[in-house]
Amino acid sequence: MEKSLQMQTTAISITLESFLPNLNLEKLSSERSSFLSELILNEKWEGVAFVALYDTEGNIVLHSNPELIGKKENLSREGNFPSFKYLRLQTLEKVFVEDTLIEVSGKTYILRVALHIAPVEENLKTARVHSILEFFLAWFILFLGAVAHLLLNRIEKIQLKVKELESMAFLSQILSHEIRNPLGSIKGFSQYLKSKIENPVFKEYLQLIEKESLRIEKLMKELSVFSGFPKLKFSEFDLRLLLEEIILSFKNTYFEIIFNVEIPEEEVLIYSDEDKLKQIVENLFKNAVDAVLESEKKLKKVEVKLFRKNSFWILSIEDNGKGMEPEVLKKLGEPFFTTKAKGIGLGFFVAKKLCEELKIKLKLESKVGEGTRVCLIFSE
Repeated sequence: MEKSLQMQTTAISITLESFLPNLNLEKLSSERSSFLSELILNEKWEGVAFVALYDTEGNIVLHSNPELIGKKENLSREGNFPSFKYLRLQTLEKVFVEDTLIEVSGKTYILRVALHIAPVEENLKTARVHSILEFFLAWFILFLGAVAHLLLNRIEKIQLKVKELESMAFLSQILSHEIRNPLGSIKGFSQYLKSKIENPVFKEYLQLIEKESLRIEKLMKELSVFSGFPKLKFSEFDLRLLLEEIILSFKNTYFEIIFNVEIPEEEVLIYSDEDKLKQIVENLFKNAVDAVLESEKKLKKVEVKLFRKNSFWILSIEDNGKGMEPEVLKKLGEPFFTTKAKGIGLGFFVAKKLCEELKIKLKLESKVGEGTRVCLIFSE
């Protein structure tokens, strides 16, 4: 700020020095001329507190306040000229002063120019605020630009993914249509022949055909996700009974796995689509079973818990398999992404999509070497 004040007073002093030698100072002084007061009232001299001309004795020769002409002041002659300092006026206002030596008609005078500080301080304060605002605005614009760039990239990726899913939907519709009819015939005839043939070897083959037909039928249900979910059928049912049925089926199929089950003895009534929920739970159970079977641990177990927390029912399915890396967890749920040797990557994807349709919260946690825990959270 002081540098700015010095430049301003110096410019005014130079201007006055250029025409003061052409004036009759004695006449202006004797007449108590208002020449300087009229000068600083000009809008071009805005900010000037006063202008005064002193002789070397401190007598006021000219002053922007004509009443002070002829009076005497104690001027400090210490230091070199021009000199700069701050003064406190009788009005208690603080001003910035420059004293300069000038020659007029062979005599030496002291020219004093005083500036109001308040307007300069206000201007500097305003400029400082503007600078800060401009600085933050510039960073904000850069931030918005970066966010916009990231959003555009994200939108482009989503558009590509939508196109991929649209292609998959079209493919799944064709596959479902072309496979469903012959599959029904194969399954039906295998069941019919199995009931008619007594030869145990042939019965075993027919049973294998029926089992594989059911597996293909399940795959067709999973592929139907891409062509849109069938209409949901909501009803009230006992979640506990549904779980007991699914757990019994898995226990009878996977004897090498220990199933630790903790479910309430009383009814657990929920309102949802029973068939779709069964499909979700079976897919999650199958993932847990596959995880422990692929593990090298001798003790292979799956823990199932159904419990209430606040106003929610929580179904927890936890395995002691090999667990998953964070990078795998990020991709889990994408269609056709799988870490299984024989998987096609639709089980968890289907479960996740069905949970979204049924408004069930799906939560997944996994640690490498320890296992994976998945939770279904049902609201009332």
